[in-house]
Amino acid sequence: MKGESQQDPGPNGCAFVARKPGILIVDELALNLTLLKFELESRGFVAWLAVDGDDAIDLYGKHRDEIDLVLLSVQMSGLDGPHTLEVLQRLNPHVVACFMSGNDDKYSQQELFARGVACVFAKPISPAEITNVLQNLESASATGSSPSPISQTN
Repeated sequence: MKGESQQDPGPNGCAFVARKPGILIVDELALNLTLLKFELESRGFVAWLAVDGDDAIDLYGKHRDEIDLVLLSVQMSGLDGPHTLEVLQRLNPHVVACFMSGNDDKYSQQELFARGVACVFAKPISPAEITNVLQNLESASATGSSPSPISQTN
């Protein structure tokens, strides 16, 4: 499944196809997935949804070239967010990822950032806030600059 494309005229009048930025969202809670998908797609992202770590790894393997960012819940049954990220980093050492963390997570923010994520969002999540940060991260990623770690607390 490819992201929707738009044709834009290039500098010499030739058309080229630009794709929307892709994001993989991983969370066990269907409500979080639905809210984030709606918010992100309304802001120009193409979203893939995964309900657990295994599903995320499968989707990332299939759509790696189209996924620019990964948004992972820390706490999930089976592979949790940090362990899922480890596998994704083996597939692509340059994967840009963020965590969504609740108060009862067994990992501290320092431990999460040490795993190489660009951002840690506190749950309950604010889809609009997440979207704004992810747009900035995607812009930094598209220009080749390294994003600075960001901590978002509600």
